[in-house]
Amino acid sequence: MVLRKNGAGAKKASKGVNINQKYSYALAVKLTAKEIAQPKLTLGTVTPGLRNYRKVVLATIRNPEPAVVSQLKLTTKVTRKGSSKVLYQNSSDNLIMAPNSNFTYPTFLDDQVMRAGDYTLSVTATTNDSKWAKKTWHWSRDFKITTEQARQNNQKAKNDPAAPISIWWYVLIVIVIAGLSAGIVYLIMKRHNRRT
Repeated sequence: MVLRKNGAGAKKASKGVNINQKYSYALAVKLTAKEIAQPKLTLGTVTPGLRNYRKVVLATIRNPEPAVVSQLKLTTKVTRKGSSKVLYQNSSDNLIMAPNSNFTYPTFLDDQVMRAGDYTLSVTATTNDSKWAKKTWHWSRDFKITTEQARQNNQKAKNDPAAPISIWWYVLIVIVIAGLSAGIVYLIMKRHNRRT
């Protein structure tokens, strides 16, 4: 019997036994990725909005380089444009950014009302990643909250404080209690006078 090898197996050349052989290979491949020497973060858009029904100022932080930025600390402060008084602020530690990625970082207004106007957002980002020396970025961006944006976000937010009760409601409650007390005393005195 004469056999001839073929890519798909072996076939018989003459009459007799048919033998088919199949081959498979396992190859090990090692990929090595080299990170860049220094990371580079940038600040994108800054807009007012909502995060889980809470009023926020959202800042887009970008990592356009092929480097993982770990041990990242972000600090944000919102002021009126031209003022140094901090209205809102937020801080987070131990953040990690993937290569070529971005995310929106919130600065919460807590229970304060969002008001229309011109504001400035200041952002400080610091990484203590052991892959390189300590790196710090500072950004400042002016942004505007329109009357319509403020109205919509204030309406949709779930963490607004309850409106203060007017002093006139307290006066009304005192008058009602005094009137009820006087009426009860009058009925008791009238009933007492009937018996005597």
